[in-house]
Amino acid sequence: MASPISLSGLGSGIDTDSLVTKLVAANRSRITSVQAQQTKLQSKQSGVNKVNDKLAALESTIVTLSDQAKIAVPTAASTGSEVKVTADGSAAQGSYDVRVAQLAKAERSYSSSFADKSTTGLFGAGNLRISVSGSDFDIEVTATDTLESVASKINSATGDVQASVFSTGSGYRLQVAGQKTGTDNAISFQETGVSLGLSDPGAEVVSAQNAVASVDGFVVTSQTNTLSSVLSGLTLQLQGTTSGATYDSGTNSVTGGSAATVSVSRDAAALKTSITSFITAYNDVMGAINTQNGKSPDPTLLTVASKLRAALRTTVTGLAASSNSLAQIGIATNKDGTVRLDETLFNKKASEDFGSVVGLFANVAARKGVADAFKVSIDEMQQTGTGLIAAKQDSINKNLLRIADRIDTMNMQLDAYEARLKKQFTAMEEAIAKINASGNALTNMLKKSSDS
Repeated sequence: MASPISLSGLGSGIDTDSLVTKLVAANRSRITSVQAQQTKLQSKQSGVNKVNDKLAALESTIVTLSDQAKIAVPTAASTGSEVKVTADGSAAQGSYDVRVAQLAKAERSYSSSFADKSTTGLFGAGNLRISVSGSDFDIEVTATDTLESVASKINSATGDVQASVFSTGSGYRLQVAGQKTGTDNAISFQETGVSLGLSDPGAEVVSAQNAVASVDGFVVTSQTNTLSSVLSGLTLQLQGTTSGATYDSGTNSVTGGSAATVSVSRDAAALKTSITSFITAYNDVMGAINTQNGKSPDPTLLTVASKLRAALRTTVTGLAASSNSLAQIGIATNKDGTVRLDETLFNKKASEDFGSVVGLFANVAARKGVADAFKVSIDEMQQTGTGLIAAKQDSINKNLLRIADRIDTMNMQLDAYEARLKKQFTAMEEAIAKINASGNALTNMLKKSSDS
């Protein structure tokens, strides 16, 4: 659309365009004032959002500290390849002598030898009953079955054994292997009308047996080669027998040979790393609050800081007074609300009573640690709709929308005001121009009259 023709000063000699610009500018200052409020509120929004992000990062470190298994990380080792050891956070420090007399095994049996694996009618027809793990499985064998088809039928009937065809070079045998170790999983066969030879005394080549070991002289038997309940927090994986170890069932003892030594030590460095991450995240939150409040103190952020300081002062019941608070293990507060770690004091406490330092942070059984106090506080502040931070964010967002609507309305009003001024001044110029034209015409008429 073409711009309207300007008649500025055409009749009056006044620069009405400049006058309109100045009048509009004078009214625009009210919008500028509201925009300044908008900018200030946006800065506060950015500050609150940053604090909220820092709180989320702090909670991430808290989740780690609340888990005993993650911060009380033990180092477990074995001097022998016969025993592999792993440990969780509940494992106690110490060393243990482990002797392995025998490994747990799964049973393995072989049928009689047959000339071919795919020829039918080699072993008759009837029923093969396989008993394993307290259950019976009946396999119907027909005159058209081969060694391969019988193996397939067994595999389809039960997952507790696995059948396959074994080649000896001079013939073929049906191999039936248990899938679980230990005497509870021994396999028995009953053949009715068939002559596979699995029920023959010599068919069992590998007998099912339990693992037998000793830990500090105490005999331990297991259906498997994994000992997970012998030592609290430790799992021993038996991978071979220790040299010279024998089991005497009469005296129920394992003797002879050299033992594999399993040792467990605590890794205070891992705990310290987690605590350092927590301190860094905590200080990031306090730093963000201090930065925002330095621009314009905010009651909500002051409350957030207060709640975090309260969590920091949590005293954990059930722990000795010398280790029941963060201050007791070396976490001190600075003047600006941030915290620092006294490494000398921390190392001393961790060395003297590692368990209490872990228990100060982590949830142990029914006892809640400092980490839980922080988590509860942060969750409450970030709770959608009702949380302190969430409510503040919602309030700021609503105010920004209201201000944006107000600025839009004021701009529309100002545009209308400018258009109205231009219309009025244009009308004025046109009227003055007409009056001037009439005056000029009258002057000319009078001049002509006097001349004549």
